[in-house]
Amino acid sequence: MKPRILVFASGSAEGGGSGFEELVLNSLFISRKTEVIGVVSNHQDGGVRKRADRLGIPFIYFDTPWTAE
Repeated sequence: MKPRILVFASGSAEGGGSGFEELVLNSLFISRKTEVIGVVSNHQDGGVRKRADRLGIPFIYFDTPWTAE
């Protein structure tokens, strides 16, 4: 069974997500040793979200303030 990875990415509200995309593409087409199962970000519609949608990776948005709950 492949290790499953949940990615936490901040990026920015206007862009970002290039590292996340490289990780996903590497896991899909190069190493095939891991599976990216989702990405969590604090930017609801930023670059990470756009890349996740395009790659078919589930996106989870965490709004501030961040608390233990």
